[in-house]
Amino acid sequence: MRQREFEVNVGKKAYITYLCNDNFIPGAIALIKSAQHFEIKEPFVCMITEDVTEEGREILLKNGFSDLPVVDKIVPERIDGIKDRYKGNSWMMYTKLNLWSLYQYEKLVFLDADCLIVSPGVNMVEMPAVSAVKDIGYGGISAGVLVLEPNEEIFNDMLVEINNPEYDNTYSDQSFLDWYLKKNSMWNEIPLHYNTLQKRLQLVHESKVYHYNGQKPWITDQANSCHWQQGDTNEYNAWMHFYNLREKE
Repeated sequence: MRQREFEVNVGKKAYITYLCNDNFIPGAIALIKSAQHFEIKEPFVCMITEDVTEEGREILLKNGFSDLPVVDKIVPERIDGIKDRYKGNSWMMYTKLNLWSLYQYEKLVFLDADCLIVSPGVNMVEMPAVSAVKDIGYGGISAGVLVLEPNEEIFNDMLVEINNPEYDNTYSDQSFLDWYLKKNSMWNEIPLHYNTLQKRLQLVHESKVYHYNGQKPWITDQANSCHWQQGDTNEYNAWMHFYNLREKE
């Protein structure tokens, strides 16, 4: 299949995460502290929607995020078929596609806000776009960690294609990206240790990025299905270690 040709924008490189409200702010804080601990040199940015409060934005800036670009919500018309827990708020997931609209950056390394960098030597900015791990569960692209190049043509094309009935939208934005990137020959598969999924694997020595894509260490409300239930595990202690790190003097 011939790869589609898109122009590449020129600008700076950065690591980035995304918040659609205040609920994952503790995760974002632990993530950036892990990046600071392992001396990631590039700036760390947090893409947000209007639902992140002013207080939340102050907390993010205080903890080292260099910029908080505010993006519009992306609300797909096609939601029948989505089976993840965000079906009723599918915009929360599809809004992530705004990463391709941040044209002020040449390249972005995206990590979900429930990720941690857990070892030195995480230098992903030189990886080609679009780099992502293959999910060992459903077999498609795991969209929680991505290396990408923002591009207006790609972004506008995505906004049209999200309602295309050709793809199986079971996992919303992740299903879309799996279909879109593969059909355009834009996926570069990277080793699993750059996105070690909690639902699949334990935290191991080889992990570079650990992804708490199931239970969240900061959620204590037992009415929330994502609250931490595993007790005092290595994974829990690792997250608490980074979250509680003091800012460098």
